Amino acid sequence: MSSHFPQELIAKFIEEIGPDPNTLRSCSLVCRAFTASSQRSIFSEVTIVITPETPTAAEHLLDVLLQSPHLAGHVRSLKIVVVHNRQPFDQPIIWSPATASILGLLHRVKSFTLDLLGRRTKPEWGGVPKKLKVAIRGLCHQSPLESLHLIGLGLVPDPAEFSQLVTSSALKELSFVGVTIPRLSEHRPETKCLTKCRLELGSSPLDFVAIWGDSLSTVRSLHFLWGQDTGSHLGLQMLLNAVSPSLEDLHLEYHTQFSLRKSHTVSLTDLTKLRRLELHVNISGQPASVHLYNFVRALTELLEASCSASLSTLVISMTLGFFVHEAVTQPIRPWPLLDGLLSGPRFLALRNVELRVKLSYPPRGAQLFEILRAQLPRTRARGIFQCNEV
Repeated sequence: MSSHFPQELIAKFIEEIGPDPNTLRSCSLVCRAFTASSQRSIFSEVTIVITPETPTAAEHLLDVLLQSPHLAGHVRSLKIVVVHNRQPFDQPIIWSPATASILGLLHRVKSFTLDLLGRRTKPEWGGVPKKLKVAIRGLCHQSPLESLHLIGLGLVPDPAEFSQLVTSSALKELSFVGVTIPRLSEHRPETKCLTKCRLELGSSPLDFVAIWGDSLSTVRSLHFLWGQDTGSHLGLQMLLNAVSPSLEDLHLEYHTQFSLRKSHTVSLTDLTKLRRLELHVNISGQPASVHLYNFVRALTELLEASCSASLSTLVISMTLGFFVHEAVTQPIRPWPLLDGLLSGPRFLALRNVELRVKLSYPPRGAQLFEILRAQLPRTRARGIFQCNEV
């Protein structure tokens, strides 16, 4: 057998097995015949999906790892994902004890994702069994984690427990989605090489800055969603100040129109290495013209308060709802102001300005799309503007 088994054949084999409850057992029998390099490739990424339809999937995987213990050493990426499907939102998840046992066998995981959000339901960290919580904290503490993604945990009330989740000093990538950070007076993480952050917090970013502090000075990429509970602009400004020494890529996403208005006072002046800026907003409801006006004005003011010498890529992303047609067809003063700013001498380093548009009401999409394409004529004349529908 060749040293590299065709991955397409493996995928086809698993697909043909279909709903057979012994899928993993069958796969393990085949895997025993694979060479070492093929085994490393197959088991390098493992996802445990928790659904009402597959309550024994973790047990099958545990059986495979117990029969072939060396396979656990190949796992570099582990995901635990809750999928609710048709299950009622308020119905508790049935966790298999095998999940905790699996985590106890894995000691070389570099990327770990814990997704408890499922179908955008309420956070469920409180519903995770105690034994599994201990196993998760042990995995985060003992493995040389470089990438950690915590999704839908809500509030982890015990500061020491939360600290054990983020204790790896090798962390390079960190994501908090639907997470409320507790206040830590002790047990602070010692992250020294963090380069990428995604934050969709249930609390002010001030709490995040207070915990990580100087560790943020190495961050090169930041994705921040300004949600309903994120607080005032001061928290975001302090976060931007903390990452300013090295930040090259900034993605700001606005969850509410209120947060959009509050962002006017945020300054990007100290981001002297910023090369890529992306802003996304969901514009829906009425008055749509006011919402669109606020977004274009906020973008213009952010650019005016930025270090323009380094910026080479600007992405403007908008999701447009049902009532937005009237807002787009009316002349809006900030569009010419934005066009003049982007086409002027301040942004000579700009090489790409992209307008991404997602239409929630496709029947009038073609007309809206053409109207938006015509909003930045002077920038288009520079040959750096493109408008794409997503």
